[in-house]
Amino acid sequence: MLIGFNYHPSKAGCQYWKKWNREEIENDFKLMYKDGFNSVRFFIFWADFEKKEGVFDHVSFERLIEFVQIAKSNGLYCIPSILTIWMNGQLFDLPWREGRSLWRDPVMIERQKAFVRKVVKVLKGFDNIYAFDLGDEMPYINFKEIKSLTASEVHRWLKVLTTTIRKEHPEARIMMANDHFSLIGDHKLNAEAITSYSDFCAVHGFPLWTPFHIESNSSYKASLYVSYLTKLSLVFGTSFIDEFGLYGSSETVRSNYIKSGGLSVILNGAKGLIAWCFKDFASRDKPYHQNPTERFVGFYDLQSKPKESALAFKELSKISAFVNKCSLKKSPIGIYVSSMYFEGNKSTLDNADHTNAVSMFYADLLLTRAHIPHEFAKKDFYKYDALILPGISHFTNEDKEFIRKYVENGGTVIYTPGSYLHGFGGEDIFGVELSDFSTNYRKFGHFSYQNNKYEVDWNKSGFSQVPIIQELSAEVLARYPEGEPSITCACVGKGKAYYINAPIELSLNMPFRLEKENFRFLYKSLLADQLKNLAYSFTEPEIEIHERELNETSVFFLINHTDQEIQGTFCFGQLHLEMHFCPKEYICVIRRGDELESLDLERPITC
Repeated sequence: MLIGFNYHPSKAGCQYWKKWNREEIENDFKLMYKDGFNSVRFFIFWADFEKKEGVFDHVSFERLIEFVQIAKSNGLYCIPSILTIWMNGQLFDLPWREGRSLWRDPVMIERQKAFVRKVVKVLKGFDNIYAFDLGDEMPYINFKEIKSLTASEVHRWLKVLTTTIRKEHPEARIMMANDHFSLIGDHKLNAEAITSYSDFCAVHGFPLWTPFHIESNSSYKASLYVSYLTKLSLVFGTSFIDEFGLYGSSETVRSNYIKSGGLSVILNGAKGLIAWCFKDFASRDKPYHQNPTERFVGFYDLQSKPKESALAFKELSKISAFVNKCSLKKSPIGIYVSSMYFEGNKSTLDNADHTNAVSMFYADLLLTRAHIPHEFAKKDFYKYDALILPGISHFTNEDKEFIRKYVENGGTVIYTPGSYLHGFGGEDIFGVELSDFSTNYRKFGHFSYQNNKYEVDWNKSGFSQVPIIQELSAEVLARYPEGEPSITCACVGKGKAYYINAPIELSLNMPFRLEKENFRFLYKSLLADQLKNLAYSFTEPEIEIHERELNETSVFFLINHTDQEIQGTFCFGQLHLEMHFCPKEYICVIRRGDELESLDLERPITC
């Protein structure tokens, strides 16, 4: 696994190809390797390498070769980000581009091909090039234009550049690193398109800029946000977190976030975790003249001393080696990624922005809080015992065909609505019909099931009309106070289709609402048959649990994602272990005979 840093030298910042300092780079790379890190992602500012159109700068390319040689001699893999024009909120534009489109203008596409070919040709002989990154956050070069690109334009551009790389270097691995909107946005340069031509789904996200109402950098949702992106990216390809860190936080908050969030990312299947960024910047040049807060997000200070966050990241690097020795256990539950997933992340006639992404985030959190192992699922549905269909805003015939066949063959599905009309689940699967709608939100404000009362806020969930359903062939399991069905179950073939007529996931997208949720009990109740072989649990929902196997022995990683101390009981079959967690702490537990034992992860582990 790759664990390392995004990198600009501290003294030169983004000007390092012009203000070359070999000694500084060499010292930084020696420090990275000494502290247990194995990789560096760096940025090839195109304007420095092609100052005049069609004329490559010989000196810059010599420095690029020297840079990669220094990394190789210090045991570091490299991920060069080739078409770097956007960085830290500012354009480092080509002086000769003159506003021409990177995605539509045929001359600019040819210049990109030529530049990419040149970079790959120069570097293809190095065995420490882990992957070529087409370019970091390229949508922000012109986000308005990106929103207007068609799918065919995006695919044509991606195909041209990736084909250019592979023609020059057939064994090359390719990624294109973007922020969270490649996964939760609605533009066409998204994860699905990118991974059609590349080897990784490279993504990053910072809690400060998420649309999901994360309360603080130290909150429960914050340190689970990037692991959500990790799990979702696995649907499209191999997950790689290319920027990992925090903005606007103290070192204590950031180091805690690195520990809890970083381990969760590793356990949830990322193949790379690259921190943003290596060292604080002495440079005050662009972009730091306008964005001075970018100068102090390093894991090491100006004197190259590790901050708390660097020590936490160093510890995480060691633990990742142990995690990777352990084998995964099967996840019995899948969260369904609909055929219209990206389309559902924009405004529709009858719902709000990011509907599908929001509902899937909270479905993920609910299952995590219920300690139910799960994955996102876009194919291979039959390997799951049950599928969650959370807040789907657009339920197409393709979706219905997939789900009907899955249920007929013995699967179980749990559906919740994401919109009144186009998100309706369908009579043929769920055995219910839309009867009417209502704007009387209070009338449908709660229902009870198996001695639990569930509160629903339709209005804040984005619904302008409450759907009223009527049972046809389905059995009604719960009703609203005036008799309208709230939960139904239909038997279809060998399987079951549950319809929860409440936006339970979408209703959680408010500050501090998750702390009061009890919807996890509803999930657990309806999934009782599928979870009967699940042997572990914890008394408090804020603890994330991962089970692994090492030498035929169960190993558990438990993570406290809150900024509070947590006291509770871990149960594995008939065995119990009282546990105390400090804020954002993780603990490893292993079974030895008839006892559960907490492990010191700093010491060699034997089973």
